This record gives sequence, C-alpha cells and structure tokens, in this order.
Amino acid sequence: MDVQCAALGAAGLAAYMQLRQRSLAWALLAANALLAASGFTHPNGDLYFVALVCLVLMYDRDRLQWRFLFISGIPYLIGALMWAPYILKAPDLFKIQLLGNMVGRESAFSAPVSTLQREVKPLPRRLRVCLMVQRLRASQRPGIAGVPRRNSRVCGIWPIAAAECFSPGGHYHRRRVPLPVAV
Repeated sequence: MDVQCAALGAAGLAAYMQLRQRSLAWALLAANALLAASGFTHPNGDLYFVALVCLVLMYDRDRLQWRFLFISGIPYLIGALMWAPYILKAPDLFKIQLLGNMVGRESAFSAPVSTLQREVKPLPRRLRVCLMVQRLRASQRPGIAGVPRRNSRVCGIWPIAAAECFSPGGHYHRRRVPLPVAV
C-alpha cells in the first residue's frame, strides 16, 4: 500500500506540473484525482496533498479562482461516496482499522516541534551507521581499502540535498519556472 500511495501521489504532482500551463482547471482535477486515490490507499497520501497545495501557491497563486476549489473537491467527493458503503457496513471496525495506526502518535498534532525534533535527531546517527556499514563492506573485499567511492556518494549526498531544499536561498526557492518532471 505504501508504494501504491507514493506512486499515485507522485503521479498527481507530476500531472499538475505537466498540465498547469495548458489548463489550470484540468491540472487541478487530474492531480486531485490521483491524490484522492493516494489518500484512499494509505493515510500518508495527505502529505502529497500538502505538497500540491505548496506547488499551487508557489506557481499559480495569481491564477486561482473560487471555482477551482469546487473542481478540486470532485475526486474526493466521488471517493467518499464509493467508500461510504464499505464504512457503513461496520463503522466501528472501520474506525479501529483507520485510527489503529495512530496509537501513540497523537503528540504529532499537539506538539509538532518536539515531533520534528524527534524525527530529525537520529539523522546524524543514521549517517554514521551508513558510513560504518560502508567501511565494513570495504574491509571485507580483498584488495579494496576504505570506503568505496560509489557508495560513499550515496551516503554523503542526502545531507547536501536536504540543506539545499531547506535553505532560504536554495536552488528552487521561489523560482517561477517549472521543476523538471520526468514522464
């Protein structure tokens, strides 16, 4: 389900970026249809919705109209109507199934700063573990000393990419040109 959610979410964002220049209404309808499917597949689909809102505000804020809100809501309404018979068969079981994954995660909404700190804190440790594994693999190969070049690039690129994404003067910060989209 996670992969299906990610695929549908990424396809929704790509559809928006591809179609937004021709017709913003069709871009929003297509993107929200794919994002609705992503959200009905897995609860993490809402993250792609947040990403779509950011893209729309960043690229097409000046072109937005109230009618686009209704157009964007159509796929969610259709999905809810299709999901309703399933939910109404056993609402208690549906609630247990849907909310069962949130047990112990309520603090994400009540204390978002501490949740973010809890998620970011282990990142340097993960990088150290990644480098240690690389060195261990390299030491087990005869004739190769140190960390292999190809694998060390993989472990070393993610902090640079994160810094680029979150820095205020980052490469894509407030640019008005479309991001490259592979189709």
